[in-house]
Amino acid sequence: METPSLWVFAFVVLLAFGLIVLLWLWLSERRRALHDDLTGLPNYRAFLLQAAKHLHKGNNRGVGLALTDMDDFRRYNESGYQEGDKILIAFSTTLCEAVKGYAFCARYRLGDEFVLLFDPGDEHIILTRLQTLSQQGKDASKLRFSYGIGVFKDSGDSIESMLEVVQRKLQMNKKIQEV
Repeated sequence: METPSLWVFAFVVLLAFGLIVLLWLWLSERRRALHDDLTGLPNYRAFLLQAAKHLHKGNNRGVGLALTDMDDFRRYNESGYQEGDKILIAFSTTLCEAVKGYAFCARYRLGDEFVLLFDPGDEHIILTRLQTLSQQGKDASKLRFSYGIGVFKDSGDSIESMLEVVQRKLQMNKKIQEV
């Protein structure tokens, strides 16, 4: 009589172990699906999910977006992609620490761009922090970057169309810095 109960106990233990392993695999794949492998930051997909949550809160305050792009990043990759990767990681850490508590920071697609999502009331804080980082980057030993920023009150716009506006502002700022 004791042998079948021992088998049942062993089966239950193995089943529980199997479920734990499956849960761990599911959670790790979910994290990989929503985070950038290199920087560890949320990726573009995670950004879109966060933006949708923000826009559908119903607070009618709108949304703030900023897009950053490292200037002349190609020169770092010319020394080898490992050097470029180190720069991306360092920049993403610095940027996200600067806006921590005020903005959702994510890697924008797979390049050297990062996107910030913030409450419109924090626009001045985000702008000031981006300006401070940008000024620090003008030192020859620091990484330079450009940025575009915008606040959108009409939540009827798509996040993609808002990003296009911010992208145009970023490109205008890049041209101004080149002069």
